[in-house]
Amino acid sequence: MVNSKLIANQLGRQWWEELTSPATRNHLWLENGLAAYSELLWTEHEKGPAAMEQQLHDVMVESLTIDNVPVIQASRMEDYSPELWALTGSKGASVLNMLRYAVGDDNFFKSLKAYAQQYAWKSVNTEDFRKVVENVSGQDYGYFFIQWIESSSAPSSNSNTRFSARRRAFA
Repeated sequence: MVNSKLIANQLGRQWWEELTSPATRNHLWLENGLAAYSELLWTEHEKGPAAMEQQLHDVMVESLTIDNVPVIQASRMEDYSPELWALTGSKGASVLNMLRYAVGDDNFFKSLKAYAQQYAWKSVNTEDFRKVVENVSGQDYGYFFIQWIESSSAPSSNSNTRFSARRRAFA
């Protein structure tokens, strides 16, 4: 039987890895996090928001395994290690999910599209992504990126609840 989540992850990985390239290992979350979040989006599309929330819970638990290295310092991790994946993939997807709720669905998906269009076939860094989100939303999200990408804070149920409540407000 074909695992559609795995296929969604691998297609997301090929898409983001081929379309944009992290400038350094410190920006791997842009590739791995977007691939992991693509898998979550597929689950949401295929099985609904409740299934996506359950899968997101598992991703967030994995992201909690690394709480002493900021995402922006991924180069400190060993290549291909479970810790590197937990930091750049799981925490990256968790951060993207929180960003989605912070900016709203419309701005989030517009940001992904603008990011892909503006940086196609280029090396990218976190600042490039942040600028796209800010340009699309018309708001400053520097605080968000400092808290979740530049510090070693771990996504918590409180932060997810806060962003989930905001998401419901937009629905």
